[in-house]
Amino acid sequence: MLNRTGHFWEKRYHSSGFEKTDYKRALNTIRYIHLNPKAAGMQQGFFYDFSNYGTHDRLTDDGITQWHSAFLSLGQTLEECAAKYRKFCQKYRPQGKHRCAKVKSQKSKVKSLFIPFLSMFQLN
Repeated sequence: MLNRTGHFWEKRYHSSGFEKTDYKRALNTIRYIHLNPKAAGMQQGFFYDFSNYGTHDRLTDDGITQWHSAFLSLGQTLEECAAKYRKFCQKYRPQGKHRCAKVKSQKSKVKSLFIPFLSMFQLN
């Protein structure tokens, strides 16, 4: 379409639904959402101001979160579910290079090319 590029013109992401009974995919999706800030380098740990990971880990009531049936299937009690989910999250390893790391790398490459170029125009 008009040979344009960028977020407005191109597809930004792809999403697909899954069955409510697909607990493995549901848990992987919840974990991905909870741990994405850490994978992006925005946080050191799992707890993030704009995430409800703490609700799942510490079983607090934030007034919004409802336990997903996949989370509840992890154990007989909420404490057991939280402990197993915590271990499940600790095993998480992001796949591939995260976009933020890629952007940082590209910025440093541009900077390393641009600074010598600018030095040609410095007035002494």
